[in-house]
Amino acid sequence: MKELYGLMSKTQRKSVESVYEIELMIPPPPARPLSKNQMDEYKKLLNNCKVDNRYVFKNVNVKRMKYLYSRMSQGQKESVMNINSILPALPPPSERMIRRISQKNMKRSKTKRSTLFGLTEKS
Repeated sequence: MKELYGLMSKTQRKSVESVYEIELMIPPPPARPLSKNQMDEYKKLLNNCKVDNRYVFKNVNVKRMKYLYSRMSQGQKESVMNINSILPALPPPSERMIRRISQKNMKRSKTKRSTLFGLTEKS
C-alpha cells in the first residue's frame, strides 16, 4: 500500500486517506490467552504465597506471576486475583541508605550539588 501511495499524484492523495493514518487505525492483533497449564501455574503460585491468612512473596515468584498476569486475556484477569493489588508497597529508603548513595554519587558525579539535592529532596 505504501508503494501505491507513493506513486499517486497530490490530487489523488488528497482524495484518499493517508496510508500512515490507516496503519494507526488497524488494531493490534489480540493477545493469545494463557493456556490452562499457565493459568494453573499462576493459581498455584498465588496459593503457595498464602501463609496463615497473609501473603509471603519470593521475588522469583512475583516476577513470574506478573509476567503471567500481563499475558492474560481480560476474561482470565477477571477470574483470578490481581497480583499487583496484593503486593505491599515498597518502604521508603532509610536516611542511612540515602547518605550512602549520595556519598557514592558525590565521588563519581561532576555535578555534586544537584545529585545530592535530587536524593534528599522531599516531594
